[in-house]
Amino acid sequence: MVNFNGAARSRSPDAIARAAASIGVEEAALGAIIDVETAGKGFDASGRPKALFEPHKFFAALKDSPEALQRAITEGLAYPVQGTKPYPKDSYPRITAAMAINTDAALRSTSWGLPQIMGSNCALAGYGSAQEMVEAFCDSEDTQIAAVAAFLKGAGIVSALKAKNWKTVALLYNGKGYAKNAYDTKLAAAYQKRSGAPAPAVAKPAPAKAAPVAVAPVALSPDAVRNVQQRLKDLGYTEVGKLDGLMGARTSAAILAFRNDNGLPLTPGVDDKLASALLTAGPRPVAASRLAVGIADLKPTSTIVQLSSANKLMAAVIGVPGVAWAGLNGVLDNFSEAVDRLKPVQAFVSDVPSWVWGLAAASIAAGIWWNAYKTQVARVDMHKNGEVG
Repeated sequence: MVNFNGAARSRSPDAIARAAASIGVEEAALGAIIDVETAGKGFDASGRPKALFEPHKFFAALKDSPEALQRAITEGLAYPVQGTKPYPKDSYPRITAAMAINTDAALRSTSWGLPQIMGSNCALAGYGSAQEMVEAFCDSEDTQIAAVAAFLKGAGIVSALKAKNWKTVALLYNGKGYAKNAYDTKLAAAYQKRSGAPAPAVAKPAPAKAAPVAVAPVALSPDAVRNVQQRLKDLGYTEVGKLDGLMGARTSAAILAFRNDNGLPLTPGVDDKLASALLTAGPRPVAASRLAVGIADLKPTSTIVQLSSANKLMAAVIGVPGVAWAGLNGVLDNFSEAVDRLKPVQAFVSDVPSWVWGLAAASIAAGIWWNAYKTQVARVDMHKNGEVG
């Protein structure tokens, strides 16, 4: 069992400066993240690390354990969509209840301390397990501050932080919903307050134009990559493939396609311009020729041909149920001549009125026809959306 009450020591005067120097960023920039995430405090009034339990994360963590997941749902500790219910002021009662179901999943589904690092990101923060990280966070704010520096480096956020690209920092640190909570604006304001730097001027955006392929992307954390992948998929860039948290060829291709459609420099990496554009861009443009396509236009494809043939066959069966009955009777006659054991079956079948067999055959055929038709329609929609050729 985890003991959440440790030494709970306050930070040393130079803790932020030392952590910032370890990754080569300004003290004010690192301090801005700490100020925004937990108002500059790592422990609650009870001396426990500040914590926020995320039920949607717990839901995902238990997806391979059906019984545990059902228990968590029943107890109100898990649901699939973030924000389904308001968060209570104190997360610890829910954390304790979740730990009774699965300790590791509960700790991994909670954000901890000054930097509010998710337990699932413990490795990026330099720890071997979520429990190890939480127990270290119970000791001191210095430990928590050192962990946020390690996390920023491990998650590939340092370059954006050095450049004060607050949208990119917020996207990679907080996820695609950062704009709803104005994290980028809050970070910029916190940095300005700490550094005394003037507020950034609002520049008129330059005309959008494509540029040559630039530098390779920096390494991002899996959660950050998934945030980018999800937004691309939401906008219609389905070539991104699975939301696997990997910056692979398909994700890079989707980024390049999005950049090309929105006049951004053609680099597969994630930068401030891309983060901003992902939030403001409309759905992927679809060619008029695709929007006008119908089932008949796609019949040359193998899928549509097969479905069309199934429809014709089932329509014939529906229209001539007597043929289906005659065929069934013929099959039974042939078998009964060869296998005496089938004679009782034939006798049973003979006692059933032919219209019953016809109705059953027609019902089955109608179901197959309807499913084939719906698949055709879905195939047309996928073509219009650009998911298939």
